[in-house]
Parts: sequence; C-alpha cells; structure tokens
Amino acid sequence: MAVTSPKYREKITELNEKVRKTSNDPYYGAPVVILVLADGNASNFVEDGSCVLMNMMLAAHSLGLGTVWVAKEREIFDSEEGKELLKELAMLMKNLRKQLLERKIISLRYKANYNLLI
Repeated sequence: MAVTSPKYREKITELNEKVRKTSNDPYYGAPVVILVLADGNASNFVEDGSCVLMNMMLAAHSLGLGTVWVAKEREIFDSEEGKELLKELAMLMKNLRKQLLERKIISLRYKANYNLLI
C-alpha cells in the first residue's frame, strides 16, 4: 500500500516516533511510504513480506530511487492506534477496489521467442 496522503504519512510517522521514543522522521522526508501487509495467520507471512519488500527495494534502486527499510512497523501496527489506522486504511482500499472493479485490465507475459523452441 503506497501512502502518499500527508495526513496518513504524518500519522504513521507519529506512531513510529512513539515506538522508537524519538522525534525525528524515520522516513527521511520521503513523499511516499510503502506498507507491505501480510496475513499474520499465513505460515510464511514474515518471509513472504520480506521478499516483497526486498524486491520492491531492488526495483526502486533500478529506477534510481533510494529506499530505507524501517523495522518498527510491527510494533506500530500491533498497537491500538496502529490497528485503528489500519482499519481506516483498509476502508480506503476497499472503496478503491470497488472503483477498480469497473476498470479494464490487460494481460502481461513474455513476448514469444520462437528461437527458444529450436
């Protein structure tokens, strides 16, 4: 989930500062904060989320963007305030998904390379 809204970015920053007991921006002023969320009941949710995050960081690097893996998010979203924020963000995503259901989609695949068949 890409958080670009100043309101939600500030709230996440605030919660992170509470957990870390500091008052500096853990996201170094980045205009976008990406949350990787996983089902905590899945057997490999930590590993899966870590793989997603690392691949996103590598993709960002390939585009010339800098990233920082901020490690206190579990504590943030395990707090009552964090859980409330996630509920609010989930409602926004649910509404977004409803809007997206009416849009078009494309398929994506590798181009056929008939030389590989030889």
